[in-house]
Amino acid sequence: MVRSGPARDLITKEKYQDFILELSWKISKGGNSGIILRANENHQYAFMSGIEMQILDDQFHADGKNPLTSAGAVYGLFPNNSNIVSRDNHWYAVRIEAIGTNIKFYLEGNLINDIQIGSVTWNEAIKKSKFSSLENYGLLSEGNIVLQDHGDKVSFRNIRILAL
Repeated sequence: MVRSGPARDLITKEKYQDFILELSWKISKGGNSGIILRANENHQYAFMSGIEMQILDDQFHADGKNPLTSAGAVYGLFPNNSNIVSRDNHWYAVRIEAIGTNIKFYLEGNLINDIQIGSVTWNEAIKKSKFSSLENYGLLSEGNIVLQDHGDKVSFRNIRILAL
């Protein structure tokens, strides 16, 4: 599936609580996108309610210089310090395991982040982030899965969602 130009977020019809999501992505030069979890449609944008795993061309996008906003990061909250995303025009494999308040984010088979929603670490990250003013940000136990539109060409393949 290839998205390019102005469009809209792709949102699952079903809401998911506990699940495993697997997919591969490839982003255009300088491109930006994301995978947003447990979002709702009560806000103007999905990223205002759901937790985002960043998709980014770290080499040619300014956000790639910050581990909190680089590819694979839990956007704005938890960094990706792995430097796994380093090549243009490459497919990157993602696995996200969301079970209760625990979410594990894998990139290229490597565990990048293991977060516990509601923990002291989570609460501190929220306080320091741009999400601090959003009531109940990331606290939904169920929601839609969203492939974010940022206007850049992004490709997805091998998309699999296993509801648990």
